[in-house]
Amino acid sequence: MFDPGNSNVIVQRGPHWVWIGMLPFLLLQALGVGCGNSSSPDPRTGVSMGGGGATTNSAGAGDGGAPVDDCSNGSVTCAPHATCVPAGTQYECVCNDGFVGDGSVQCSVLTQLAVCGDKTCQASESCSTCPADCGACPAVCGDGTCQASESCKTCSADCGACMPSCAGIDPGTECAVFPSCGCAVGSMCVPTTTSGSGHCVPAGTAHEGDGCMTNSDCAPGLGCNTTMWGQTIHVCGQIVAAAVMSTCNAGTLGIDGTANEVSGLAVCGVDCDPAHPQSPPAGGYLEPCGPGVACRSASIGDIEGDFCMYPAGTTALGGACTKDSDCLVAAECVANQGSSGGACRKACGSNADCTGQPAFAHATGTPSTCSGDPDGFCW
Repeated sequence: MFDPGNSNVIVQRGPHWVWIGMLPFLLLQALGVGCGNSSSPDPRTGVSMGGGGATTNSAGAGDGGAPVDDCSNGSVTCAPHATCVPAGTQYECVCNDGFVGDGSVQCSVLTQLAVCGDKTCQASESCSTCPADCGACPAVCGDGTCQASESCKTCSADCGACMPSCAGIDPGTECAVFPSCGCAVGSMCVPTTTSGSGHCVPAGTAHEGDGCMTNSDCAPGLGCNTTMWGQTIHVCGQIVAAAVMSTCNAGTLGIDGTANEVSGLAVCGVDCDPAHPQSPPAGGYLEPCGPGVACRSASIGDIEGDFCMYPAGTTALGGACTKDSDCLVAAECVANQGSSGGACRKACGSNADCTGQPAFAHATGTPSTCSGDPDGFCW
């Protein structure tokens, strides 16, 4: 027992109370005798801390000694961003989610490391550093990049000056294929109507003789020759008017994604060398085919020629085939003599092309020689 009036201390020994004298009040506090705040100051910070970023205090007592809910009666003031939580005869000031501190004096924002791709745009992120979280940056005219939302009309600084408007094209369309008009530099017009009018798209990069699947794969001035003389072509060629299409063995200019053809326009076929599709002899009229493009024979009536066709097949020399397009670049499907089917053989223009080639199993001529000059195959 402690008498605060005279600092006497009386302790119980069995059934009796024993007086042990007077002790300084501070010594009693050091021994843990007394009452008040149940938490001790952190020797590093001087802040009294409860568990989990909270300050715990004893609640007051009402009439009859019953504990008083200090949180409900408004007598407790916690730090901003903190909540008073009753805890039996005590209460705690607890920092809210996203904040850290003692709850009684301060609660600071919990700083999180920004992780691009977590669907939350943090303060340290932006549209330029993390578009996955913060969204794409709006187009800025003058930054040197022609964005999808910009055009030659809205931002000529990025997209180039608009070409002269087209006369006589279909209403609701913006450009014409031949002669090309209506699109900015770096763009090209692809047909959407049978009359040859269409819309502007970014210009493709495939050159004449390169493989293509749509008109927009090709560079400006070129179209994707999909069909010629009954053969599947899929090679970029020059767009010409129908009046001159016979001068270049032209095929059809189709509307992408449809079976419709543009009337009055055509795409020239690319003449090539079957034995050397990527490197024809210099000085002639033959053109090189692009990577993965073979040189195959095609004919219509009495007219016959060799043209770049895409894609080449995958069957190696000597492998079974039924048509030329089954075979690799610079190979032809040669019918087996005396039996059904055929085999892929190396195309040749002279015996020199056949040096080192294995003899054809069904050959009737001299092995490792060219069967014809030009457009033959190695026996």
